[in-house]
Amino acid sequence: MAEETNHTYEAMFLVEAGAAENWEGVLGAINKIMQRAQAEVINIRKWDERRLSYAVSGHRRGTYILSYFRARPEAIQSIERDVQLDETILRVLILRADRIPQEIIEAPTPYGSAKQQKEPEADVSAALESQKEADFEEVDYDSLDLESTGVDEEYPPSEGVEDDEGAVPDIIESLTEPESKGDKKEKTKTDNPEERDQDPD
Repeated sequence: MAEETNHTYEAMFLVEAGAAENWEGVLGAINKIMQRAQAEVINIRKWDERRLSYAVSGHRRGTYILSYFRARPEAIQSIERDVQLDETILRVLILRADRIPQEIIEAPTPYGSAKQQKEPEADVSAALESQKEADFEEVDYDSLDLESTGVDEEYPPSEGVEDDEGAVPDIIESLTEPESKGDKKEKTKTDNPEERDQDPD
């Protein structure tokens, strides 16, 4: 009797969304089933997470895992039976895929495409953060070339404003000096309108 040749199959496994977070555990369960059926796994990866049309074993959301493998035809029943006994995998659908080209087998899944779209967004965010930090770097004003920036090193004094030895220090000094008693009385007398309007005795 001639030995049966292996065929290529496409399998879509369905696991609950929470179990899919433990990727190593899901891979271990699928590989264990494949090894028991003496199947050769070609490729296995997450396909997508979807809301289920109806509850499967009480779960409304699930993660699909796409796999291509080679096995003998009689091994398919063994794989389907082991999936029914496994607590991690909810369902499996296996189709013959002998004529599927290699580029289809290695094509990106919806899950992989979404992951690749998130990575550039993360790169852009990191670039924006680095640019923001660069904008707030401390500027060394002593090292600035004022001539190249068009700023005069010495500003001309404004009209009516004297230099450091002129009126400005005198005003500050007058504001800080305490008033004498005579000045205070004179200021009070002249500033009171009632006293100013009264005739002297």
